[in-house]
Amino acid sequence: MKRSLENMPVFSYYPITLPLFQWKGSRLTADASLVANLQRSIYNKVYNHFALGLEANIEGNHDKGVSFDPLHPPMEMLGVRTRSYRDIPFVHRYAAFAEDKVTIRTGAMRTELQAGVRLNYLRTASFHCDPTVEPRINIRQVLWERKENGFLNSFSLRAGWGLMRKMPVLAYLYPDKYYTDANCFTYNDAENDERLTVLNTFVTDKTFNPHLRLPVNNKFELGATVKIKGITADIVWFKEHLRNGYCTALQAAPFTYRQYAPLTNKGEHPEWTNGGVVNGCELLPYTENTTFALYTTPQNGIEQRKEGMEYTVDLGHWHSVASSFVVSGCYMKMKEKIAHLLLFIRKWNPMGILILMSEFTRRPELSPIYGYRNCVAVVSNASRIFPVSAW
Repeated sequence: MKRSLENMPVFSYYPITLPLFQWKGSRLTADASLVANLQRSIYNKVYNHFALGLEANIEGNHDKGVSFDPLHPPMEMLGVRTRSYRDIPFVHRYAAFAEDKVTIRTGAMRTELQAGVRLNYLRTASFHCDPTVEPRINIRQVLWERKENGFLNSFSLRAGWGLMRKMPVLAYLYPDKYYTDANCFTYNDAENDERLTVLNTFVTDKTFNPHLRLPVNNKFELGATVKIKGITADIVWFKEHLRNGYCTALQAAPFTYRQYAPLTNKGEHPEWTNGGVVNGCELLPYTENTTFALYTTPQNGIEQRKEGMEYTVDLGHWHSVASSFVVSGCYMKMKEKIAHLLLFIRKWNPMGILILMSEFTRRPELSPIYGYRNCVAVVSNASRIFPVSAW
């Protein structure tokens, strides 16, 4: 099947078989780090461990990527064209961190204070963002610690807080163009071996979001660890708040194409010319149709709250069966708010009218459940606007 990669009608012949596409990727990564450690005793039974470091990371792919015969595209790749991963620039990540840990011993007890900060910088050819700062604080109090055999070996409490940001994946940094094919004309005369299909391909490169932000996760946790007769139990309560989480929103762009009148008789000889589809040197009658091309773009539309508990029980090593047993689990409740909902489409047959609902807007004053209402539907080839309640 011959298809153009440009925004213009083309002719095509339907093949008998459709070969599968190939997806080849060779992920390449390189990491380098330089860390300096300083350990010293500040005072009697007060110890300090300071760490300072630099990190660099490069990531990319250097292979064919998605490939198939453009004249015989498989049905699985509708809306997609061949794309080599070599065309995607490498992503460079840089980080600098500093961390200080102070250990204070008081009799059988031990207090550990740890504070640090991490500075991240992401450099790409398309996405530019300011350096981000990730502070972290941890405190651990060992109330009892005994190495000799006994009933209670150790017992400690801990607390921690920190901010963490998530870097976008390559699919968000360098999204591919999206292609929408509209069938303009089809003629199939198998007896006379005469076939012609004309498609109009609408190409959009608005799939990249230059205003994408890095999500930030605010996490706080409290935990306790106890070891009794060689069996270690750890339980932690955590609470997280994620803002500006990644999601994809469905967008729409209108485009116009020609719909030619069909030929029903056998023995016709339609041809494609620069002026359109002709039959017997006469241009076929056509109508101008307007429809929507749908494509997705990355957005910062998710706010997520998590709260729960995790537990781990290490039963230790059983020498009789030469095995170790660990039991772990988690209870968590999560609330998620999506500020960018997907666009909704519906087709009315046999009229073929396409109804497109506009993107939802978050208006908390309308409803306690984030107020997703009062949206309208835009109807192609019509002048009426329908409220959601009319659907």
